[in-house]
Amino acid sequence: MMKLSLAVLVLCMAACTADMSYEVNTTNTYVEFMTKSLMASKQSNISKDENKLTVMFADLQQVKADNATIAGLNNTLPAAMFTFGSETDETAETNVNITFKRLVGTAPVFEGTFKVNIELFTKGGNIAIDGENTTVMEGDVRVVVEMANMTFADTAATLKLMLNIKGPATPAALTPAGTDGVAYNLGDGGAVRLSKKVMKGADYEAVTPMMSGNDFSFSLPKGSPVKYSFFLKLADAKMADADGDDPSAAAAVTPLLVTWVVAAACKLLF
Repeated sequence: MMKLSLAVLVLCMAACTADMSYEVNTTNTYVEFMTKSLMASKQSNISKDENKLTVMFADLQQVKADNATIAGLNNTLPAAMFTFGSETDETAETNVNITFKRLVGTAPVFEGTFKVNIELFTKGGNIAIDGENTTVMEGDVRVVVEMANMTFADTAATLKLMLNIKGPATPAALTPAGTDGVAYNLGDGGAVRLSKKVMKGADYEAVTPMMSGNDFSFSLPKGSPVKYSFFLKLADAKMADADGDDPSAAAAVTPLLVTWVVAAACKLLF
């Protein structure tokens, strides 16, 4: 019976890996999403890359007009398990020369839908996104958060989205005030660019990203739907082997696969 159980577990793990791993022939970009944490690297062994970028969707709160958090609501984001669909090939609406791979995950939050779109650019260029102009490069990652059909408390004034973003260094502001978006240097070539606009329905509203160390927060309008986006530029990989050598430089000039590793559905097996 024990052998049979182990065999079933191995088969389930294999099936989970087969269904939830995605590979395409393009630049060396690797993204892994574990429950509510996203990691991005230029190396396939993301967990061993000291320079990987990590984004954790820490919390989503309903907030009163006096900025007080409303307790006792059905906020499931802190323990969310995302369900992912199939990878799709996309072309930017405002620039047909820009292409990207998209993977979409959804989780129930506040009786509605919290959706994360992960987009890996396969061809870059200048693009207008969310009413702002930006330049994306092949291998950059765009993350789009969408919230729809959520139930709000009568006293709720805004939604407070909280992210924790880490790279090789503590975030340091890059973008001068007044320009589209705001960017932070994450070290060793890594960076995050945060939009200063949020889409509510078909209209854009201003949003001011707040940063304290690696913690970022955004006051977003309540309602449905709401969409907010940010971009990640990957840092140079740093993976020392047992002899102390760093194979990153050699790997950087070798064409690799863009690999999606989505482990949320596999978590219950471990």
